[in-house]
Amino acid sequence: YDMNLPLPMLKIPLVKEILKHGGIDLFCQTRYGECTPELRNKIIRQFYRIRAKHDFCFCAYVYFQIKNKEGGKNVHFKLTYPQRYLCSVFEEMRLAEEAIRVILLKARQWGGSTLTQLYIAWIQLFWKEGWYSVIVAQDASTSRKIKAMYSKMLEVLPPWLIDCPDD
Repeated sequence: YDMNLPLPMLKIPLVKEILKHGGIDLFCQTRYGECTPELRNKIIRQFYRIRAKHDFCFCAYVYFQIKNKEGGKNVHFKLTYPQRYLCSVFEEMRLAEEAIRVILLKARQWGGSTLTQLYIAWIQLFWKEGWYSVIVAQDASTSRKIKAMYSKMLEVLPPWLIDCPDD
C-alpha cells in the first residue's frame, strides 16, 4: 500500500532500498534470497524505528497513548488541527537546528501541554541524549499529572523501538 513519508527518510539507505525494490518482501528476496516471517518482521521493525524517528505524528499515533477524556482505556494520541499546527512550528525550528522556543498562550483542554510534553519525549527518545525538560504548571498536582502521562507513555513503548532488549 502507499504511504506518505517524510522527505528526510528518503535519504536513509534501508528506505531507499525498500522503495527501489517496491516493498519489503521483494527487498528481502533480493538482498537475502528469502523472505521468512522472522526476517520480514525484523525489517519492518527497522523501518518503523526509522519512521518513528522522522515522523512525530506517526510515532505519536502508533506508539504514544494518552488518557481518554471520556474514561476507560487509554487512546492513541491523534493530533487535532491546532496540535498539528503547533507541531509544525516545533518541527520548523527543530529542522532549522534552532532552539525550540515557543510562548504558548494556554486555552484549556485543547491539548497544547500534552503535545508539548510528548514532542519533548520524542526528541529525548530519538534525537538527543542528555536532553532534559522542565514541567512548569499552575500547581504541583498539575505537574504530577503531566509527569504521570510521560511515565505512562514510556511504560507502553515497545523496547525495540528505542533499541532496548525486549526483556
